[in-house]
Amino acid sequence: MNEMIRLRLQVDGTSPGIDDLSSDGAVMSGETSASPRGLAISLRPGNPITEFRLRRVRMIQGWGPGTFRFKVALEGGDLVCRGVDPLSLPFGRYDLQVMVSDLEPLGQPLDIDVPESGTAEVLVKFRTDPRKVKLVVPVDQFDDRIKAVVLDPKSVLDGQPIPAWLEGPARPRRKACLLNLLAKARAAKGPKPKSSLIDGVKSILFTEVDRIYVAANADFLSYLRALVADPAKPFYFEGEPKAAIHKKLLDEIGPAHQNLESDAALFHLQSYRQEGKPTLQAVVAVPPGGDTDRPHYADLDIDLGNPLQDLNGLFTHFGEILDPGQTDHLKLAEKFSKGTTADFLYYKVVRAK
Repeated sequence: MNEMIRLRLQVDGTSPGIDDLSSDGAVMSGETSASPRGLAISLRPGNPITEFRLRRVRMIQGWGPGTFRFKVALEGGDLVCRGVDPLSLPFGRYDLQVMVSDLEPLGQPLDIDVPESGTAEVLVKFRTDPRKVKLVVPVDQFDDRIKAVVLDPKSVLDGQPIPAWLEGPARPRRKACLLNLLAKARAAKGPKPKSSLIDGVKSILFTEVDRIYVAANADFLSYLRALVADPAKPFYFEGEPKAAIHKKLLDEIGPAHQNLESDAALFHLQSYRQEGKPTLQAVVAVPPGGDTDRPHYADLDIDLGNPLQDLNGLFTHFGEILDPGQTDHLKLAEKFSKGTTADFLYYKVVRAK
């Protein structure tokens, strides 16, 4: 028994290997980006015999219909898939699909044969997303309100000031995410004449591929509350956010990460969602007791779908961002280049040769 599947990832013809695997995702060898890449592995029975064996394992384990669990570990830079016990990954033929954030799969799904009491050695090929971010104007020509946030001395990403970061090797989807959300926050009108939601934002703390964390002041929260009270309802109050990912904002500002607030765990989260599409969501971290003299923080994002929507069958996943189908900010550039955000978008998407 003890059937296994060993996966070696190949990107653009080379095998970089994986340095780390955690619930946040996979860190590839030599990765310059700050955040792990989301990873998902899907296994489906490739013939009726394998399907029968899977049903038998499900019955023995007491799993519900459609449920199948397997474990993924990191060994020598490769991903190794095993059953939850030595008998629960039956040998046979499978359709295998592997998804990694910001990489395009080649030739998937793959037909693989897991030998009895043996290991299937599988090379999984990808190519880097050829899309890149190119600024159309330098940062010093950005809108003054956006520029004030970008050039704030505390706006540092991956150890660099944001202008240098935008010209560096960070993943293009992270760059597009930052620029899109700044444009969206700038275009969102505040409750006062000529005001904007971005007026309450002070600096950028972190940028993911689908969200940014910002430091703000109490005005940011009061603006959102005023917009909720507006009869036109440009924003809606959603209460405490249900998705666990928003709690990572408190981790980011806490002692274990940026150490901005020693009592970060006592901050409470409030979610506000903009009317219309694409929708801006602002999850605000409010200091204990609602203290308006203390800094506030916010998780800004645009949700477009389920990151697992393209994975059918039996799967396991690490990390939140698995597929550009969730929030592909590079794809959003075309939409944001029109309408209210058009005057505040300062990049275009080009394809690398």
